[in-house]
Amino acid sequence: LSRMERNGIERLGQKNIPYFKHLSPIGKAKFITRLTNHFLNKNFEGRKGQRITREIKTMISAAATQLTFGLNYSFLKHFDTYIIFPRKFQLNKHDPEMYGATVPNGTVYFSLKNLEEGYANYTDGVNLGIHEFAHVLVIQHKEGVLEEMGWNQEYDEWFKNAYRLIKKASKEDQAFFRRDVLQAPTEMFPILVEDFFERSGLFYLTFPGLYMSLVKLLNQNPRRKNSDYRPFTTWDVYFKKNA
Repeated sequence: LSRMERNGIERLGQKNIPYFKHLSPIGKAKFITRLTNHFLNKNFEGRKGQRITREIKTMISAAATQLTFGLNYSFLKHFDTYIIFPRKFQLNKHDPEMYGATVPNGTVYFSLKNLEEGYANYTDGVNLGIHEFAHVLVIQHKEGVLEEMGWNQEYDEWFKNAYRLIKKASKEDQAFFRRDVLQAPTEMFPILVEDFFERSGLFYLTFPGLYMSLVKLLNQNPRRKNSDYRPFTTWDVYFKKNA
């Protein structure tokens, strides 16, 4: 990747990716390095006349990078093909129309219109890119692609705890999430992660324990924008070690 191309990607991140804008120069360098790994090595394919541009590749690669920024890896190697439609689509004529889909064979489908809307409004708890890559993260571990040892077990424990916390919450608090995740358990992690990034303050006020469990699982804290989203301060680590 040429310096000019890398600089172009960085400008797009600064313009279009709210998460990226708050990173320090060191954090931005890490983010761009991870992002370009997707940008260069994944297959991006357009459907229904959709042309693949640098902006599209950057936006999709940024979503994967953002979700995994706190983990030791970000490439999500089980998934190698991203297919982009101009707007909502059907996988086949018998399926309902959809905005995105993640298929265990290693393919992720996106509606470009909804991808763009997810970043244009970064406060509504709806972000298609983050949502689909949350499915990717879970599926690749369920498929045995354990790039980060122990994450699968951590996720299973997180899921049981999350289900319990939401189930015992009031109906009013349960309505914080845009869907009844208790009735759609496979959507629980993706939907909660959307709110984790886009409505972090309200999420923490409504479900502090649940929010902090995601901080631990993803090893990052969206409420700490000025600290490269690190999950804890240096003092937190010090007191834990010396408690």
